[in-house]
Amino acid sequence: MNISRLIKCIKSYKLYLVLAVVIGIFLRIYGLGIQSFWFDELCTIAFISYKSIQATLAYILLLDVHPPIYLLLMKVISKIFGISEISMRLPSAIAGIMSIFFMYFMTRKIFNKSIAASATIMLALSGSAIYYSQEARSYSILLLFSIISTLLWLDMLKKIEKENYEKKELLLYGLIGLITSYLHYFGTALIFFQLVYLLFTCFWFKKRIKGLFITGLIVAFIFNIWFLPHFICHINSLGDHSSIPRPGMQFFWDFTDFLFNKYLIGLFFLPLLFNTKKLWKSFKINIKNLKPNNPLISLCYLFLSPIIIFYILSQHTPMLVPRYLIIILPVLFLIIPMLLSKIPYLKNTKLIIYIFIVSLFGLIVFLFINPEYRSYYSLHKQDWRGTAKYIYGRLNNNSVIVFNKYPALYKYYFIKLNKNKVDLKFSSIQFPQMPMSEILEKSDKVFFVMEEEFDLQNACRKYNEIHFSGGIIVYECIIKN
Repeated sequence: MNISRLIKCIKSYKLYLVLAVVIGIFLRIYGLGIQSFWFDELCTIAFISYKSIQATLAYILLLDVHPPIYLLLMKVISKIFGISEISMRLPSAIAGIMSIFFMYFMTRKIFNKSIAASATIMLALSGSAIYYSQEARSYSILLLFSIISTLLWLDMLKKIEKENYEKKELLLYGLIGLITSYLHYFGTALIFFQLVYLLFTCFWFKKRIKGLFITGLIVAFIFNIWFLPHFICHINSLGDHSSIPRPGMQFFWDFTDFLFNKYLIGLFFLPLLFNTKKLWKSFKINIKNLKPNNPLISLCYLFLSPIIIFYILSQHTPMLVPRYLIIILPVLFLIIPMLLSKIPYLKNTKLIIYIFIVSLFGLIVFLFINPEYRSYYSLHKQDWRGTAKYIYGRLNNNSVIVFNKYPALYKYYFIKLNKNKVDLKFSSIQFPQMPMSEILEKSDKVFFVMEEEFDLQNACRKYNEIHFSGGIIVYECIIKN
């Protein structure tokens, strides 16, 4: 390759787009089995372990706080491929990869190639998107359908004024909206905010009101077939989620970290700070011609509305955690390049190169310099697999394994290791099968598996204290010789 061709390649936006996509695909697949299942993933395993789909659906209705579609999908997958770390996380990884391609090709139809490439690069190299692409929970699939629904929504907004979107587009949006709503209740919120804004835009232009209103009613009716019974089952426990704190100012710091990186996200907005006068002049010139179907205005609405509304609601009933707002991750990834593209020296390929460099820098920090773990590929989640291996290798015939809570979940790895069908005895100090005194009296050795410090010095003749990843502590309590 001669120098001129090399320079041409370096100047091409396709090089940075392809690099980001290749890196993004690799990181979503590599290391799927490194981490043990942690609590939330073990909840997934517990729900899909019921014998029939009907039983699974009934227990989801009674015990889970999320809609059913993800767990039903995982139930089917477990029947085909079995249950393992890789088989349970692979659907999330595939959804993560699909998200990259949907982001590019759908955005390219609405915006120009530089906006499409920039948004795709940010998504492909997003630490949060990669993280949830490797977890057996609904968030990666929710992100995929959030991308599709948001881009369909933008396309419809653009077409409302001239009335040139077809009925099949509205039906497709309604179908995607239903799937998004049945994946997670924050997906429901996303569709709600989109429909409200669509209706507002239809009233503004006095066009397509009836069709959109009917579509919204149909979506609401089908969704409530599940939601109303689910709400009735859980109405008495609303707000009873001690694991979710009432959000304060710390929430915004954590949310910024979730979106990109709380120390580095300013790099995206740094060019805007040096061009505030030019941007303000441009804004004043265009403000008189602004309409509700303006992409930047509508995206800012879709980004801010869920944050503001759920922050206020969570002051009464805590329900807001950063990962639930994965629904607006693609919105931010569209807003940032749209704003940066208004800067004269960040046009076309220069914008894409800048986005690529900052995103890659943020990804490296996420993978290797994140204070929450030494490396993304070292054990940092709850290591129930390692805990079970340690205890199983030290059991005797008169041992009991005591959990501080949720024994039905945490015994998964013990049962999986028990190929010789040893009589495993489980108990819990939260919901004991027998009193603590009786456990200690009838056992030679007790393994207390805790997620917090536990004082056993007076109860044991001697004990070992072993710490595992994710805050798990095993107290090996020897009662008798």
